Amino acid sequence: MEVAHPKSSSRTLVFSLLAALLALMGTLFLGFPMEFGILFGTLACVVSNHHKARQSALVGTIIAVLWAWFHSPQHLAHVFREEAGTILDTVICVAGFTVLACLTSMSGVLNLLARKSGHGFWGAFWVLLWQSTSYAVDNVASALNGGEIARLKYRDRVHPSYIFAKAGLANAFGAMSAIGDGTSMLLWILGVSFWGFWDAWPGVLVAFLVIAPFAAWVQARYAHGHERDAAEIEVKPLRILPPVIFILGVVAVIIFRSQGMPASFGVWGAVLTGYYLFHLRQPAEEFKKAGSTAAFLAGLMLIAALCPKGAMPDPSFQQEMGLGFFSSIFDNYPLTYMAAQQSPHFWALLAFAVGFGGSLMWFGNAASVALAEHFQSVKVIRYTWWMSIVMGLALAAGCYAISWYHGGWIATPLRH
Repeated sequence: MEVAHPKSSSRTLVFSLLAALLALMGTLFLGFPMEFGILFGTLACVVSNHHKARQSALVGTIIAVLWAWFHSPQHLAHVFREEAGTILDTVICVAGFTVLACLTSMSGVLNLLARKSGHGFWGAFWVLLWQSTSYAVDNVASALNGGEIARLKYRDRVHPSYIFAKAGLANAFGAMSAIGDGTSMLLWILGVSFWGFWDAWPGVLVAFLVIAPFAAWVQARYAHGHERDAAEIEVKPLRILPPVIFILGVVAVIIFRSQGMPASFGVWGAVLTGYYLFHLRQPAEEFKKAGSTAAFLAGLMLIAALCPKGAMPDPSFQQEMGLGFFSSIFDNYPLTYMAAQQSPHFWALLAFAVGFGGSLMWFGNAASVALAEHFQSVKVIRYTWWMSIVMGLALAAGCYAISWYHGGWIATPLRH
């Protein structure tokens, strides 16, 4: 267990106070809304004190709610009445998929894949291909399971940049599906067509071809001499039930959402089925981590919902690619939520840019946040800065590939 620094609590308080001061200065001297200052300040606290990310998000949320309560109570009431349901549905879905990911680890499939993955560069490259499953099974689950395969294969000697790349690729592949990434799931819940995200595939292909060779080369060098042979990896009996429950959870999400019901009902129906009806048990730590991720994201999305609508630039190709880079320092959930208020967009490009762009920093995307809870070294930027540069190049190339393949920027309005 990682022990928190004894001064971490006081640091959180100090940084939160500084964030509030910066927000006030920005409002007074730069003219931007206080809510944006609070959101930026909260994210600054998260970056500078990542061991207390949840506490930083909680303090920022309280400050934003109190400001809205005294400054614009009607807007606060509107947010809680009209938008709180969407926020809760989204983050509860993310938490549910995080827990469902554990079911796959019970099936023996991950051990089998680790045994069959080979050695050296191509073995590391093949393991990265697992992240393509995020198209069908959610990026959080894909990233967590991909991290477990790497842990099994490399005796826990996994380079932080390799884990970082796995989270990024899970986000990229997930951007092609309404259930594959939190960004696209949020847009789907808000009204984008279920099949409208497949148009991002050229960008996803380019991103994979840019990132995977670098990440595989680094991991192969880092783990040289530490890879397990197939005979050393535990052989678990294959169990069909856990993956079936996971697939039923995905199908239930689609059905519930298509009927106008909360998508989270489908996810947690599968969780309860797997963990109670069929007596599949997992330590309570997994539920704690899932709840931690959900609370963190809910706080940031609530602050974003309180920000004034229409304060972002008009939708365009440049704006959507810029949002992708911006999401690296600005969590993708609140950013997506604010961008969607200014329909129309090229939704596939927006989902790819913001979803994948959030991977450039560990706190910018739900999959990265969830994976960082299991691999704490990912949060240390000095281990992953160079991979952020590679993924930034992949993001720009991917956005241009999507626009080039489709003949330009194709915007459509939200369906309400």
